[in-house]
Amino acid sequence: MSAKKLLKKIVTLSDDKKAENIVAMDVSSITSLSEYFVVCSASNLIQVKAIADNIKDNIDEHPWKTEGYENGTWIILDYVDIVVHIFLDETREYYDLERIWFDAKVVKSIWIKIKLILMIGALIQVPKKGLVIIVLT
Repeated sequence: MSAKKLLKKIVTLSDDKKAENIVAMDVSSITSLSEYFVVCSASNLIQVKAIADNIKDNIDEHPWKTEGYENGTWIILDYVDIVVHIFLDETREYYDLERIWFDAKVVKSIWIKIKLILMIGALIQVPKKGLVIIVLT
């Protein structure tokens, strides 16, 4: 599977388990570690592990390396071309990988989710800021 297809699948699988603030960064021009980093988070340890399990269980390739699963506050799934960082919210805020890799090109950022509701309006969920409803005319 190509890196871009794998990236799309990882982002989709993360979102399927309600990962929050999913960000995919192209780091290929600034490091030889990997082509992409995917960073996401969850509000509890069970969800962090569920996101990691969903990715591992639904991708044919096995990660080259997995770290942090026992602790669960920061799980790393290393698929060589793509490194997935799944954080507990507080841990993500502390390490702030997006700040460290600020010069990486953001490929996909899902800071705001949009879902159509009965074709009447849209619900925009803003993490940690409540809900806003927009009515489509």
